[in-house]
Amino acid sequence: MPIGANHEFGRITLETMRLIRDELGVNMSIGAGNVGFGLPDRPPLTSTFLVLAMAHGLTAAITNAIEAEILKPILAADLMLGHDPFGTRWVAYYRRRAKAAAAGGAGPA
Repeated sequence: MPIGANHEFGRITLETMRLIRDELGVNMSIGAGNVGFGLPDRPPLTSTFLVLAMAHGLTAAITNAIEAEILKPILAADLMLGHDPFGTRWVAYYRRRAKAAAAGGAGPA
């Protein structure tokens, strides 16, 4: 449910995810873009929700991961949560961006 419909939905969803992780230990997938439906400037809401959800057990998300404002926090959370050993994906992302910028393009998100 969108957070704009009820300010408690985010907290309830995160707590439910934590319980599922702790009690059942199964993989979880969500449609993350719906969290900010009806509110302005949705990408920061989506990325913040994803980072929090990752810390509560999220293993997969349906989201627009090519949007930099969503992808960068996901990569940062992967690194901080120990899912990106030695920061290899984090560094590779920035190398791709620098290479694209040097070539005169906007490059990948």
